[in-house]
Amino acid sequence: MKKFFAMLSIIFFSITLIMMMSLYQAKTVAFVDYLFDISVFTPIFFNVLGIVSACFSPKGTTRKTLIFINGLMMIYFAIFIWIGIYGFQEP
Repeated sequence: MKKFFAMLSIIFFSITLIMMMSLYQAKTVAFVDYLFDISVFTPIFFNVLGIVSACFSPKGTTRKTLIFINGLMMIYFAIFIWIGIYGFQEP
C-alpha cells in the first residue's frame, strides 16, 4: 500500500510538471487548459495532495525526495500565482 502512495505522489508531481511545461510552449494541451480553467490554484492543490500522499509512502530517501520535489513545485507555482495576482494589477 505504501508503494501506491509513492506512485500517487509521482503522478501528482507529473501532472504539475506538465502544467508548468505547458506554460512555456506555444502549443496547448486540452487537458491542461481544462485544469487551468478550473482554478489558477489547481497546481498548488495537486502539490498538496502529492505531499500528503508522499507522507504515507515508504520511509527513507523515497519519502524525502517526493516531499522535496512536490514542495519545490508548490513554491514555484505559489510565486507565479502571487506575481500573476498582485504583480499585473493596473496602477
